[in-house]
Amino acid sequence: MGRRPIGKPPGVLLLHGDGSTWQGVTEPFGAGMLNGIVADARGRPGRIAGWDFWDQPRAHHLRWDGTAWVSERGPVATTPVVMNALVKVPGSDGYRAAGTTPASASSTALPHIER
Repeated sequence: MGRRPIGKPPGVLLLHGDGSTWQGVTEPFGAGMLNGIVADARGRPGRIAGWDFWDQPRAHHLRWDGTAWVSERGPVATTPVVMNALVKVPGSDGYRAAGTTPASASSTALPHIER
């Protein structure tokens, strides 16, 4: 059996409910963390911010397109990026995501904000 790479977290657990049952969502997010969620105009989950172990220098966001979660990636950074919060910009269709770079809390961690 293969070993898990150092620092790799277990797989993300994301569930989608249709009002009567819950189903696990395995794609498009594998190993990492889901840290922030924002509702759509109807109050349902619409966007999720996170961190993808396999693509650490870019923020990984999920967008609900009405039928499935779709990946959206931030710009490439020079160090790992972990997005911790996500907010909708009032009066627009835009979002702001905030987090840190590098991935682990340290004296070198800097704020990281994306639109």
